[in-house]
Amino acid sequence: MFPTIRIKLKWIREAKNSSLNLACYETFGNYNARAPRNKHICYYKTMRFTQKLTAKGFWGRSIEEFKRWSDMILNAEGLRVPTKPYVLTSFENKESITDCKIMSDQEIGGFSTVNLHWIPPCTRSSHTSAENVGGHAKFHGNISIQLPTNRPEVQRTGFAAWRTKDRGYTIFGKSLWDIDPYTFLALRIKSDNRRYFVNLQTESIVHTDIHQHRLYAKRPGEWETVLIPWTEFVRTNHGIVVEPQREMLRQSLRTIGIGLTDRIPGKFELCIERVWATNGLEGTIIVQDPMRGSYLKKKDGSKVRWIAHLPYEITSHFDPKSIIKPIEMNRYLTPTKIGLLVLIELYTESFMLNSSTIPIISFVLNQLLPHAPKTHRSESISSLEPFSRKLPFILDLKSFELLLVPHFASFSLLDTNLWDYFLKKLWNINSLDTLHVFFMGRKNLLVKSREEIKKDNEMGIPPPSEEMILLSHTSPFGSFIRKSCIEFERLKFSDTVALWTTFVNWRRDSKPHWATENANVRDWTGDKALNDIERSSGILSTEILGNVVYRYTDSQNPENTYFSTDNIEKLLEFQVEKMQRLGSRIPCEMMSKFKSILDQSVMIPSLSHYFVFLESWRSGDYPTSFDSLHRYFDYTMQNRDRLFYQYALMNLAVLQADFYCFDEAAAAMLETVSTARENKDMACLNFALNWLYHFGKVHPEIISETGPTNMLGVEREGLSYLRIKAKEAEMWTLWSSSLLSEGKLAMANGESLATVFENITKSSQLVIEKNLKGMIGPQTAILSSLWARLGISQLFKQHCEVFLSYHANFAVFEDTLRFTNRIACLHAGQGDYEVALNILESLNSNSLRSWKANQYWLKCKGIIRLKRALHCNQLDDAAQLLDQLLYSNDEDKDADLFFEINVLYIDYLTRRTDYSQALILIEKSLSSIRKDGEDKNQKNRLLILKALLYDKAGRPQKGLSIALRAASNAWQARLMPTLWAAMGAISNILTSLAEFQASTQILIAIFPRVLECGDCALNAQLYSLLGDAFMGLAGQAEMGSLKRKDSLKQCFHFTERGLKEFVSLNDVVGQRETTAKMATIMMVRSENFIADKYAKAYVELKECASS
Repeated sequence: MFPTIRIKLKWIREAKNSSLNLACYETFGNYNARAPRNKHICYYKTMRFTQKLTAKGFWGRSIEEFKRWSDMILNAEGLRVPTKPYVLTSFENKESITDCKIMSDQEIGGFSTVNLHWIPPCTRSSHTSAENVGGHAKFHGNISIQLPTNRPEVQRTGFAAWRTKDRGYTIFGKSLWDIDPYTFLALRIKSDNRRYFVNLQTESIVHTDIHQHRLYAKRPGEWETVLIPWTEFVRTNHGIVVEPQREMLRQSLRTIGIGLTDRIPGKFELCIERVWATNGLEGTIIVQDPMRGSYLKKKDGSKVRWIAHLPYEITSHFDPKSIIKPIEMNRYLTPTKIGLLVLIELYTESFMLNSSTIPIISFVLNQLLPHAPKTHRSESISSLEPFSRKLPFILDLKSFELLLVPHFASFSLLDTNLWDYFLKKLWNINSLDTLHVFFMGRKNLLVKSREEIKKDNEMGIPPPSEEMILLSHTSPFGSFIRKSCIEFERLKFSDTVALWTTFVNWRRDSKPHWATENANVRDWTGDKALNDIERSSGILSTEILGNVVYRYTDSQNPENTYFSTDNIEKLLEFQVEKMQRLGSRIPCEMMSKFKSILDQSVMIPSLSHYFVFLESWRSGDYPTSFDSLHRYFDYTMQNRDRLFYQYALMNLAVLQADFYCFDEAAAAMLETVSTARENKDMACLNFALNWLYHFGKVHPEIISETGPTNMLGVEREGLSYLRIKAKEAEMWTLWSSSLLSEGKLAMANGESLATVFENITKSSQLVIEKNLKGMIGPQTAILSSLWARLGISQLFKQHCEVFLSYHANFAVFEDTLRFTNRIACLHAGQGDYEVALNILESLNSNSLRSWKANQYWLKCKGIIRLKRALHCNQLDDAAQLLDQLLYSNDEDKDADLFFEINVLYIDYLTRRTDYSQALILIEKSLSSIRKDGEDKNQKNRLLILKALLYDKAGRPQKGLSIALRAASNAWQARLMPTLWAAMGAISNILTSLAEFQASTQILIAIFPRVLECGDCALNAQLYSLLGDAFMGLAGQAEMGSLKRKDSLKQCFHFTERGLKEFVSLNDVVGQRETTAKMATIMMVRSENFIADKYAKAYVELKECASS
């Protein structure tokens, strides 16, 4: 008894977990509804197995699945598009009804009835169109919209449905239908013209998702076949359309069913004979009726409408060209590859001169080797001058012509070029039979084994000539020939005909030239056969045969037929690698071309989902990127080992972090670490740990919550661990990154410069030895930052310009954007705001289509405009810019910009004389820096701002200890620009304490190094402070003394220099203050005329500012 109870409890749980839209429970005997949710207490009237229940068990399903896969392997069905229908469910026998389950609103208290009965086949010799010669199922019942009186929460009833049960488990796993190779879902039905829906459920991440489509019937009351494209099903969840819409997971179809939800009271009846997947157009085709509405609704309440087509039947007037069918691409062979095979044959037959060999071999290898460049340098090989332009991805005949026309044959007496010999071999393929002969003869170009030579001698086949160059089987040419022959042998006859017709169309443009050189060009076999039929039976008799032979020659987009699945996969791999390496999006034109190719293809590579994920991720479309990422790994992990699971988690963590789901990102990456350790995947493990380190630098509070699961521990020990592991695993990029991170940590902590230079030098050695072009950006960024912190602006600028001029093409676009912003900020610091904005505008517009890069770019422009508005004293404009920047300002997005915006906000509050609010903001920023780990540079800048704020408030002495602390920290960390600003604050305090001599000595001592920083704002501030100190010295000197005159002269000189710096910055407030000081100096020197001049200038500046 106990095994029986466990089995039936399992059935109940499976029924609960596999419910479609409604919870459907099968009960045996009396079911206790008040039992706890996790317990299923059942009482049974009988405990005896029946023969029907044990007919197809676990081993029976396993044997059937093994038989099906064996047939597929033996018949090589995976190598071509299936032609036979794939039956999903059939009701030919009565037992098939038991594999289905029915559902209705009775489960929620409704009154609709539903039945699914088996109807035996019609045995009469003459039967009508309403009768069926085979057995079928009748789905019938009565729809009622009456609401239950004892359940007020139920507000809607009136539905009925049936679906197939879950197919159970086998020794290979869960039984699912793989309908990916098929284009249509076909149903043999007899409808009563009510609004039925076809419901499909896949083994996707969200198990409640259902793909639905209206079941349109053209001949109600009669048997008909309905075809529905898989791509037209709509994804729904609980009856609501889910956005974004993506194709279903066709490799793991779980259940099929039909539902009725029109809520029209009355009887219904739908007969179903069978449901199958197919690639052909069989019988009558029923497509969408444009006059009928849909009952699928979106969240906003609008109805979903499918694209409307007019129904049609295959009749004598039917035009096959009117149907737009997906292109069944060849796996590998295209007309271009036939052209490459002809080129290789010319090479092996020694047609080429020695000077022509290298260019032609390079041309062929360019197409065969995976990462070969697609352009040639005319300066290196003079014979390749025509290919200074870029080659198309799919070579046209013009590319072959440009290559071969300049080269002549080795034994030609009439100076015939290789282009003529190439065309001769192309046009010698004059029929489908000669195409077969052409591929059979490719094996003669390869070196034969002893057994093959012996067999040829026995058959009387002569050996190849001594002048012929035979190719090795393992050479690039030999591998290409062997693969081409194997792929041609695998082609079905229809695919071979398709290859022939596309080849005829591809070489068509060379026909005029070939006809000029050869008068008998029209006498090739195909045209001769058509001409003979035309003469004997008339021109109309050759129309059908000509359409078969030349069916692609009138296509509006013939180039689409030149693609193969191999071409698409290579193009996707190239674009994915480029998007990952450069961090950019694909151009719009290329994206539309991709879409047109993939939409017309029957077989869609799974990599296209990852491609869509990257494109959506870069564009900021989180739902689409999330859905595409799950879809890609759903596809790939069904065909690959589960070891790829950690890469799915790693991509998911990076995606969630970019869209600010930081808790989920940390959890996913920690699971990546544990999975990678379990699978001993050191590359994935080291990358995940490196990501966690940098993530923890920005979000220490999230990492601290992970507790003992964090493997990195203390920051410095974590970097040392990563560096050692990267060295052991020979992960050069991670090793270089760890060295740079150690140098950056030393810079942030204010450690020895020798340690920083040591780490940068070690990283540079790795970059050069291992050719790590992608690491040049981070290395140059740290080196330029080091020069900037040392106050040597010229070296800082040179490093930025060198990177943008020579290394930007090999680096991530984010590095290019940051270096461009640094140069723009350098120009803005010198008052060249328009130049700075133009530099930012000069960036590649396609790269800026990336959402994250675009946000960073907009912030950089906003910061430069805000600086200009503050210096011009346009505080209203500055307030608007600050509102926009503060609204999107978040330390999680970019720490550097976050700090820069806060500093500008403090400057704005200071100019508004809101000193209390500015002081609160400074204290808040200082506390956050202490909490998250000190950055000495940012901390010192805030301390200097605080000291200057006390000076603005009239209490400069209160900032003395603050300025001294900032100067001490800056000197220890060798932060020279910050040190000079701190010394300026100290000299200002000394001036307020009447220590003018000490103030002037400090400022004069630091000015040579200050001018190296190239910061006009710092120069203007220190010049003004030096002028104030000399004015104090003049006040202490006796009236009319030489010391007084000299001090006033020095005061005027330095104040004038400060005025020039303020003019460069376009700082209106600074110009006004220094102009007033100069007028005062002239009045003290009794030069009233000049004093009046400066006084008028002061008034004009004040009026200009007020206006």
